[in-house]
Amino acid sequence: MLLLLAFLSPPPFQPLSTVTHPAAASPVHRTFWLTGSSNWGWNLTQQIGPQLEVYDRDNVTLMLIKHQFDGITHNWFLDFNNNFVVDSNEQATSSLDFSSTTQYTNFTFTVTVEGNIPGTGSWNYRCKYHPTSMFGVFTVVSTAPDFAVTSTPASLTVVRGSSNTSTIRAVSVNNFMGSVTLSTTVSPGGGPTAVLGLGGLVVPAGSSNSTGLTVSTTASTPTGSYTISVTASNSTVSRSTQVSVTVVEAVSQPSTPPVPTLIFAGVIGAGVIFLTVAALALARRRKRENKTSSSP
Repeated sequence: MLLLLAFLSPPPFQPLSTVTHPAAASPVHRTFWLTGSSNWGWNLTQQIGPQLEVYDRDNVTLMLIKHQFDGITHNWFLDFNNNFVVDSNEQATSSLDFSSTTQYTNFTFTVTVEGNIPGTGSWNYRCKYHPTSMFGVFTVVSTAPDFAVTSTPASLTVVRGSSNTSTIRAVSVNNFMGSVTLSTTVSPGGGPTAVLGLGGLVVPAGSSNSTGLTVSTTASTPTGSYTISVTASNSTVSRSTQVSVTVVEAVSQPSTPPVPTLIFAGVIGAGVIFLTVAALALARRRKRENKTSSSP
């Protein structure tokens, strides 16, 4: 009698797979753990199984196992037309049969909207052999929260021995909200140095945040072209922007060239001649005026 009661009573509680609302940018790898029981449903919910939420292009892994009190084979599939059977267009999202109570069966697929998934929205997932007692909701969201990184300006000219700046901005996409870590690389090496004003940014939902990038050179920095990559990362994804840098020589101011001595001599000589002629003309004029005034 005690043995019979043990099989009729619900098995011990196991944690449910929770609804997933990822904050990371898509695509990412998402793993769900599901325990199958023909009597108590997926993860022993005794009702609709845990909701699974993913984004387009996500890589999804299902870790599938049978409950220890269940002696029946199971199979997970997405029932797009809700007819309780695996149709030809649902085979790509149907797992292998699994019946082990100790070893998980791994089923992995990539969510491709208008590919192996008809579109965004929600569908029932079921057990092929127990579609009415083992089912839950699988939801595909079109676009995940994401962020972008920009640089303004995206190209700089730096005179050797000086510096220049660009603004690095992390922008919320699809209502992303969170912190990103910033890092830089300079290629080729041995060129200018790149220093960020902040090592990370907090990006508000629907907005942006920024910091300065200072590109510095010394008098010995080789002239030429360089690329500075600025990468913003969170725990799952990275986004980058590039700043093109051209290092040039300092332009010296041209000095006033000396006027040749002959030009000076010519100018002085012409001036002397002019003054001499003018003086002679003035003397002759006065002489004539004197003669005229002395005549009776």
